[in-house]
Amino acid sequence: MPELGKEHSVIVLDLEWNQRYGRQQGFLTSLAQEIVDIGAIKLDASLRIAGQFQASVKPVVHPVMHRHVRRLTGISDEDCREGEPFREAGEALKAFCGKDFILCTWGPDDFPVLQRNLAYWMAPQDWLPDPVDAQRMYSLLQCDGKIRQVSLQDAMDALELPLELPSHRALHDAYHAAQVVRRLHAIAASLPKDDPRLRAMNPHGQQTETSRSLRVTAHRTIESLLADEVLFASLCPGCGEPGQPLSGRRHIPDKRMLEQYAACEHHGYFRARFLPQRTADGTLSLWTWATPATEQQVRLYVNAITPSKRRNRRRGRENRA
Repeated sequence: MPELGKEHSVIVLDLEWNQRYGRQQGFLTSLAQEIVDIGAIKLDASLRIAGQFQASVKPVVHPVMHRHVRRLTGISDEDCREGEPFREAGEALKAFCGKDFILCTWGPDDFPVLQRNLAYWMAPQDWLPDPVDAQRMYSLLQCDGKIRQVSLQDAMDALELPLELPSHRALHDAYHAAQVVRRLHAIAASLPKDDPRLRAMNPHGQQTETSRSLRVTAHRTIESLLADEVLFASLCPGCGEPGQPLSGRRHIPDKRMLEQYAACEHHGYFRARFLPQRTADGTLSLWTWATPATEQQVRLYVNAITPSKRRNRRRGRENRA
């Protein structure tokens, strides 16, 4: 039988967040995504709904709602002004979750955003377990074992689950994701015990394929942070050992992070990402993620950052001119 829901309660979490206006060049100097709405559904060991949690958060870093966020969620500036401070909302969420629970999100985005907000407000996060990705769970069980990015609504449609509440509000999406998790658990229970797709339901099996960590530093400038090569070690998600870099690090302006591909002697290729984050006391921390990569991904990456001979010749002619 799958382990999800076998012994512990399951917290299905969803977040909505605000963001800055405009496109900031360079690295992150403040909180890029500020949480404004938290929703969670608690499932007991039998995956029955045992409680719900909702908190509206008053944004401080980005107090004016971005028009895209406002249009998508329906959350207005007036709604946010009546929210509570993030630290209070985070403490209430921690109390709701309790101890010995499995955390579940739809997709890989919400958990890092929660971690960054906790880090920014210098709130403890040792109570948070690594999450199970319900989107990945659905993909492995329902998409022939292939990893696909499927929207929550599309998953509900495919599973013939009714959309009972408006989308893009945290509690509503958490409720719908909980319904998907319950249905997937029923599907998994009908599979043979040796079916490889059952690894999608094993929280420990998911966690071994992604390495995520927060590296706290005393650096106060992005220049000194970037010069600290020890912080930017690419660690294999399989064994945690440093990998052999396959190229230099590349800056991704839209996401204000760096990425690098590396190879582990025992576990093959992987992709490492680095996100500088300024905390409330003015220092910089560094979020890191490492995920397995394919040979095709590595080849595309190396080609993208390696200037071609033709491009070099053209630049040479331009310089001589």
